[in-house]
Amino acid sequence: MCKEVGRPSDNRKFIELFKKNYESSYEKYSNLKDEVLFEISPNYIQKWLYIDGKAYIEKFDFLKQSYTIDGYDVDTENNIFLETD
Repeated sequence: MCKEVGRPSDNRKFIELFKKNYESSYEKYSNLKDEVLFEISPNYIQKWLYIDGKAYIEKFDFLKQSYTIDGYDVDTENNIFLETD
C-alpha cells in the first residue's frame, strides 16, 4: 500500500532524519514546490539469499503475519525450482 502524506517540509520526523542522513539532498529537494512524501506499507516481501553456500527463499507475508524460509535447488533439465527443506 502507498499513500501520499503531504510535503516533506510538513513532516518534522522525516525532515529530522533526512537532514541528519542526507544533508545535501535535504538542502536541494525538501522545499521544492512539487516534492511529495509517500508512506509505503508492504504486503509481501520475497528475498532470495544464500546461507553457507545454500540457496533459500525468505518470505515475509505482512497480511497473514507469517514468515518462512525455505531451501531450494534448481532442476536445470526441467527448468524448475525444487524445495530442499
